[in-house]
Amino acid sequence: MTQNGPTRRKQGHAKNMVTYSSENTPPRYPREYESWITVKDSRRVFMRPIKPTDRNLLLDLFHRLSDQSIFLRFLEHRQELSPELLDRLTVVNYVSDFAIVATAVEKSKDHIIAVCRYHCDRDTGVAEFAIAVRDDWQGMGLGKEMVRRLIDIAKKNGIRRIEAVVNSSNKVVMKLINDLWRKSKG
Repeated sequence: MTQNGPTRRKQGHAKNMVTYSSENTPPRYPREYESWITVKDSRRVFMRPIKPTDRNLLLDLFHRLSDQSIFLRFLEHRQELSPELLDRLTVVNYVSDFAIVATAVEKSKDHIIAVCRYHCDRDTGVAEFAIAVRDDWQGMGLGKEMVRRLIDIAKKNGIRRIEAVVNSSNKVVMKLINDLWRKSKG
């Protein structure tokens, strides 16, 4: 996985890449975490912090996940995301609550293809993280890059401990966590 070019698109890319927009950017939005990356099959993906205006894009991601991916993300079967849950997932303070989305242009429209987040419990100081990658984008290195970046952001925001509740059948995320843990040790 490589990072390519500046974090903002140039005018020449406007025809085929519409993922960068300063519209509807909330106060204290950390633009420094925006970047383009190239995944294993050479497709370009734009990663950025989530915005409250991402509700519909996040809902679209949810509807494109397989039942298995939904179960592994939420540890339960669910058919829908409630308006309250959508608020909790899209409205973050960018310090103790943070989420990164990966977006790609498909059929001339932006789509969130993955989301990685943490929420820090104020009482314990421990952050819990979660990730969901759309099934047709899995295996591209995107999840690993998102978790790595989220850990770096958490450290910059003063978070010292991150945990994840993972279903034992989720071998991919368990391997990802173990690989990142080993790399951080040494």
